[in-house]
Amino acid sequence: MDNNFAGTKRQAQKRTTMGAPGVADVQRLIAAAESTDPVLASAIALGAVTAARRGELCALRWS
Repeated sequence: MDNNFAGTKRQAQKRTTMGAPGVADVQRLIAAAESTDPVLASAIALGAVTAARRGELCALRWS
């Protein structure tokens, strides 16, 4: 088997760290959503309060 990549080095990947948004950021996001879509604002607030993942929030059933 011919190895065409012998002697090459893998390029270093830049790692970025991502932190959770602050309380003020979440409050601003909810307020902005509230003005256009109250249901979306409720979903954002529910996700923030429960720390649910996107998939968990999408799997919720509303009656």
